[in-house]
Amino acid sequence: MFAINDNVFVLVFDDEDNMHKIDLKDVLCIRRDEKTRKIIIATDTGQYYLPSTMKHLDDFFSPRGFFQIDRNKIINISKIDNFRYNEITVNDSVYTVATRKRKELFEILESN
Repeated sequence: MFAINDNVFVLVFDDEDNMHKIDLKDVLCIRRDEKTRKIIIATDTGQYYLPSTMKHLDDFFSPRGFFQIDRNKIINISKIDNFRYNEITVNDSVYTVATRKRKELFEILESN
Protein backbone atom coordinates (compact mmCIF):
# COMPACT_ATOMS: atom_id res chain seq x y z
CA MET A 1 0.00 0.00 0.00
CA PHE A 2 1.37 3.35 -1.00
CA ALA A 3 0.36 6.92 -1.75
CA ILE A 4 0.92 9.21 -4.72
CA ASN A 5 -0.20 12.78 -3.99
CA ASP A 6 -3.58 12.38 -2.26
CA ASN A 7 -4.39 8.97 -3.77
CA VAL A 8 -3.69 5.76 -1.88
CA PHE A 9 -3.08 2.59 -3.86
CA VAL A 10 -3.08 -1.09 -2.97
CA LEU A 11 -1.03 -3.71 -4.77
CA VAL A 12 -3.16 -6.81 -5.33
CA PHE A 13 -3.03 -10.02 -7.38
CA ASP A 14 -5.47 -11.61 -9.83
CA ASP A 15 -6.18 -15.34 -10.29
CA GLU A 16 -3.03 -15.75 -12.39
CA ASP A 17 -0.80 -13.99 -9.82
CA ASN A 18 -0.44 -10.86 -11.96
CA MET A 19 0.08 -7.77 -9.83
CA HIS A 20 -2.34 -4.83 -10.15
CA LYS A 21 -2.43 -1.37 -8.62
CA ILE A 22 -5.91 -0.30 -7.51
CA ASP A 23 -6.97 3.04 -6.10
CA LEU A 24 -8.33 2.80 -2.57
CA LYS A 25 -11.45 4.75 -3.55
CA ASP A 26 -12.36 1.97 -6.03
CA VAL A 27 -12.47 -0.73 -3.34
CA LEU A 28 -16.02 -1.84 -2.48
CA CYS A 29 -15.37 -4.58 0.04
CA ILE A 30 -12.56 -6.59 1.58
CA ARG A 31 -13.51 -10.05 2.73
CA ARG A 32 -11.94 -13.28 3.84
CA ASP A 33 -13.17 -16.28 1.87
CA GLU A 34 -14.54 -18.80 4.35
CA LYS A 35 -13.27 -21.85 2.44
CA THR A 36 -9.85 -20.77 1.16
CA ARG A 37 -9.21 -18.12 3.87
CA LYS A 38 -7.82 -15.83 1.15
CA ILE A 39 -8.36 -12.09 1.46
CA ILE A 40 -10.43 -10.84 -1.48
CA ILE A 41 -10.58 -7.20 -2.55
CA ALA A 42 -13.75 -6.48 -4.55
CA THR A 43 -13.95 -3.52 -6.94
CA ASP A 44 -16.31 -2.52 -9.74
CA THR A 45 -13.89 -4.09 -12.20
CA GLY A 46 -13.27 -7.43 -10.50
CA GLN A 47 -11.92 -9.35 -7.56
CA TYR A 48 -8.30 -9.46 -6.49
CA TYR A 49 -6.33 -11.18 -3.77
CA LEU A 50 -4.14 -9.68 -1.10
CA PRO A 51 -1.76 -11.67 1.12
CA SER A 52 -2.49 -10.18 4.53
CA THR A 53 -4.59 -10.59 7.66
CA MET A 54 -7.94 -8.98 8.46
CA LYS A 55 -6.40 -7.34 11.54
CA HIS A 56 -3.64 -5.70 9.50
CA LEU A 57 -6.13 -4.59 6.84
CA ASP A 58 -8.57 -3.20 9.39
CA ASP A 59 -5.75 -1.20 10.97
CA PHE A 60 -4.81 0.23 7.57
CA PHE A 61 -8.26 0.75 6.02
CA SER A 62 -10.37 1.95 8.99
CA PRO A 63 -8.76 5.41 9.22
CA ARG A 64 -9.28 5.76 5.46
CA GLY A 65 -13.09 5.51 5.34
CA PHE A 66 -13.63 1.78 5.76
CA PHE A 67 -15.50 -0.11 8.48
CA GLN A 68 -15.25 -3.73 9.60
CA ILE A 69 -18.87 -4.98 9.69
CA ASP A 70 -17.97 -8.44 11.00
CA ARG A 71 -14.83 -10.47 11.51
CA ASN A 72 -14.61 -11.39 7.81
CA LYS A 73 -15.65 -8.18 6.00
CA ILE A 74 -14.49 -4.58 5.73
CA ILE A 75 -16.68 -2.20 3.72
CA ASN A 76 -15.90 1.11 2.01
CA ILE A 77 -18.30 3.45 3.85
CA SER A 78 -18.63 5.77 0.83
CA LYS A 79 -19.92 2.84 -1.27
CA ILE A 80 -22.84 1.95 1.04
CA ASP A 81 -26.07 2.41 -0.93
CA ASN A 82 -28.53 1.37 1.77
CA PHE A 83 -28.47 0.55 5.48
CA ARG A 84 -31.47 -1.16 7.06
CA TYR A 85 -31.36 -2.59 10.58
CA ASN A 86 -28.64 -5.26 10.21
CA GLU A 87 -28.01 -5.19 6.46
CA ILE A 88 -26.15 -2.89 4.13
CA THR A 89 -26.15 -2.81 0.36
CA VAL A 90 -22.97 -2.09 -1.55
CA ASN A 91 -23.10 -2.17 -5.34
CA ASP A 92 -26.12 -4.55 -5.37
CA SER A 93 -24.51 -6.92 -2.85
CA VAL A 94 -26.17 -7.31 0.54
CA TYR A 95 -24.03 -7.80 3.66
CA THR A 96 -25.08 -8.55 7.22
CA VAL A 97 -23.68 -6.26 9.90
CA ALA A 98 -22.69 -7.94 13.16
CA THR A 99 -24.98 -7.02 16.04
CA ARG A 100 -22.12 -5.52 18.03
CA LYS A 101 -21.16 -3.28 15.06
CA ARG A 102 -24.60 -1.89 14.11
CA LYS A 103 -24.72 1.07 16.46
CA GLU A 104 -21.19 2.20 15.62
CA LEU A 105 -21.85 1.97 11.87
CA PHE A 106 -25.14 3.85 12.24
CA GLU A 107 -23.34 6.65 14.11
CA ILE A 108 -20.66 6.86 11.43
CA LEU A 109 -23.24 7.00 8.63
CA GLU A 110 -25.28 9.58 10.51
CA SER A 111 -22.25 11.85 10.89
CA ASN A 112 -21.31 11.69 7.18
